[in-house]
Amino acid sequence: MNLALMVELALIILLTSIVVFFSQEFGGLIKKFFSIPGTLLFIPLIAASALVVSYEPWLLTGLLAIKRVLHAILSWINSLLPDYAIMLPFLTILLLIMISILPIIGINYWVKRKSILGFRHKLLTSIVLWLFTAILLTVSFSY
Repeated sequence: MNLALMVELALIILLTSIVVFFSQEFGGLIKKFFSIPGTLLFIPLIAASALVVSYEPWLLTGLLAIKRVLHAILSWINSLLPDYAIMLPFLTILLLIMISILPIIGINYWVKRKSILGFRHKLLTSIVLWLFTAILLTVSFSY
C-alpha cells in the first residue's frame, strides 16, 4: 500500500478513537453550543446555504428539469383542449392548484391511516408547494 494511504488510515483511526474516548465531553460541548440562543435557527441556515453554494450546478440542473416537466405537462394538456387565448393561463392556475392540493390530500390520507391525527402542517406545506411551482413556472433561468 501507499505510505500516504497508510498515514491517512492511521490518522483516521487515531481521531475516531479520541472521539470515542472523550465522547461524554464532546456531548457536553455540543449541548453547551446548542444552548446558545439562536443556534438552532442559524446552524441549519448556514448548513443549507453551504450545500446550495457547493452544489449549485446540480441544483440548477434539477430545477431546470422540474421546470421542463411542468411546461411539458402544461403543453400536453393544452394540446388536448381547444385553442383559446385564455387557455394557457387558466391551465397554469389549474396546475398550481393541483400541485398544491393533491399531495396534501395524499399525505393527510396516509398519515390518518397510521394515526388518529391528520397531517398537522397542511397549510404551510401547501403554500410552500404553490410558491415553489409558481416560481418555477414564471422565472427564466437564462444564466
